[in-house]
Amino acid sequence: MRLFLCFLFSTILMGQINLFAPAPARSPMAKNLDDQEAKKFNTSKDKVVLYAFRTYGNNTKYFNLFVDNIEIAKTTERSFIRLELSPGLHEILAKRDNDSTLRIYMEAGKSYFVQLDWYRPSGGLGWPLRIFHDPHKVRLELLPEEDEREAILKCRLLANTSPVIE
Repeated sequence: MRLFLCFLFSTILMGQINLFAPAPARSPMAKNLDDQEAKKFNTSKDKVVLYAFRTYGNNTKYFNLFVDNIEIAKTTERSFIRLELSPGLHEILAKRDNDSTLRIYMEAGKSYFVQLDWYRPSGGLGWPLRIFHDPHKVRLELLPEEDEREAILKCRLLANTSPVIE
């Protein structure tokens, strides 16, 4: 028991556990009317629509989402963003304890669905340390439109506070 307490105390001193850290700020939720409008899945023939969403996860774990090096939102559990972009190559980046990047060539008139997912590394010699420091790794995945409309209907739209991306 003494060894365990010494280990816990040294872990806190080394900064791996911050007991007094404030919760990170997340992006605000959009108005209900905007949420309903986004879930109609409308497209225009000269733009691309990007939906990036999280269906599950720990609500205290936020992922920073960037599109073309512009921060778009801090996502939380059961949330999504909808962006209209110009056609062409776009880079989507999610950050947490690691970075995950997708580069997608997007065609006008289409919708693209990207899921932000998190996972915990398993196994290895460091597994006992994860009791005190739980790294959440983020991963991005491009998914087919037909499969993901249902998932987005269960999510809430985040307010778009970012500039227009061309």
